[in-house]
Amino acid sequence: MTDSESGSLDSYLSACSTARESILKSRADHIKSELDEAAGDVRATWRTAQRLLHSTHQVVYDDAQCAQLVSTFCQFFVKKVRRIRDNIWAALQSSVRHTFADGQHLGPQLSSFETVASEEVRKLLSGMPSKSSPFDVLPSRY
Repeated sequence: MTDSESGSLDSYLSACSTARESILKSRADHIKSELDEAAGDVRATWRTAQRLLHSTHQVVYDDAQCAQLVSTFCQFFVKKVRRIRDNIWAALQSSVRHTFADGQHLGPQLSSFETVASEEVRKLLSGMPSKSSPFDVLPSRY
C-alpha cells in the first residue's frame, strides 16, 4: 500500500469514526429531549420509554406469509413497470411529429461469452481513471 493510499484509508476511517460519533450523539440528544418533554409525568415518561425501547409487540410473519408478501410486491412492481412502458409506447405512437421505425440490427450477433480471469478484470478496473466525486464517502479506487 502506498503512502497516498494509506493516507486516503486513514482519512476514510477517520470520517467513518466522526460520522459514527455524530450519529450516536444525535440519537442520545433525541432520546434525552423526548424524556425531558415527559419529565414530571410518570405515565408520559413510561410511554416514551416504551416507544424508544421498541417494546411494543412486533408482527412476525411465517414463511408462507413472507412468500405471499414478496409475491404481492413483485406483482405490484411488474404491473407498475408494464403500465409505465405501455403509457410511454402509447404516447410515442400518438406522436404526430415523430416517426419511430423499427430498425433491424445489422451487426454481429453476440451468442456466447468467453471466460475471463479475475486478474484480467482487476487489471482493467485498476487501469480506469477514478471518476468519483471528492464528496463520496468511499472513493471509487477502493
